[in-house]
Amino acid sequence: MKVLCIGSITYDMSFMTNEYPKENIKYRFDKRVDCGGGQASNVAYLLSKWGIDTYMAGVVGNDDFGRKIISEFTDIGVDTTNVEINDNTDTRISFIIINTSNGKRTVFSYSEPNSTMNNKNIKLDVDYVLVDGQHNETAINFLNDNMGVVSIMDADRVTTENIKLAKMVDYLVTSKGFAEQYTNITIDTSDVNTLINAYKKLKEDFEGEIVITLEDKGCIYEEKGEIKIMPAYSCKAVDTTGAGDIFHGAFVYGLMCGYSYEDVIRISNIAGGLSVRKVGSRYSIPHIKEVLNVYDKTK
Repeated sequence: MKVLCIGSITYDMSFMTNEYPKENIKYRFDKRVDCGGGQASNVAYLLSKWGIDTYMAGVVGNDDFGRKIISEFTDIGVDTTNVEINDNTDTRISFIIINTSNGKRTVFSYSEPNSTMNNKNIKLDVDYVLVDGQHNETAINFLNDNMGVVSIMDADRVTTENIKLAKMVDYLVTSKGFAEQYTNITIDTSDVNTLINAYKKLKEDFEGEIVITLEDKGCIYEEKGEIKIMPAYSCKAVDTTGAGDIFHGAFVYGLMCGYSYEDVIRISNIAGGLSVRKVGSRYSIPHIKEVLNVYDKTK
């Protein structure tokens, strides 16, 4: 079983503070954590770490950050044949401010406009594909050329191209923000009607199975015609960066390993919950044995 991840690749620099910075003040940070990041990129890293034959497609610059990311992928076993090294762009950078008092993070990200894949027609024989809305032309062409591949989308931005892609996939796993922006419904997790109405609106417009992630409140999904909420697996948060990506990676893993749909979501919740205990999306990916141990105890 093989999987291709098409999408964003970034280099994350995380800085810790015990409160969110105020304007017009100089701050000195005494700790910084660097590692690769990006939605599809984190999924690829997780899947390879968990023993899945994984391929990554995306773009990095011909710079130190890009080389570090390629090295990370190589060390964990991700095939980077379709990761383009672009001489005309810099590797995408994310500066992340982590509030250590509550584990919440604020992300400042920069990507140059010409950091799009040149290869619009990837030729690769895989069983699953994960897309995140970056390099949409490449992703759409791949889905059109590989109709039998099981497809999953990590959707967090509402754009015309992303909506087109979302209508093509088998599993649409959206952020709360995507669901709110698309449906024009403010989701209040204490008001079940807002959850149901947002979910039904997505269901009207998209054909695949739909999951809405609700951060520390879990996620909403449909099982046998019934809309359900699965609570999050709660851990004390140190850094929530990458928790959603890790949810998506575990989701793909669960599908590939043949778990029931509900158990796929349960495993994803556990993986995302465990990930908030460490700083840095790469470093916070839990070991699959730990995830399955928790799963066995909670199912």
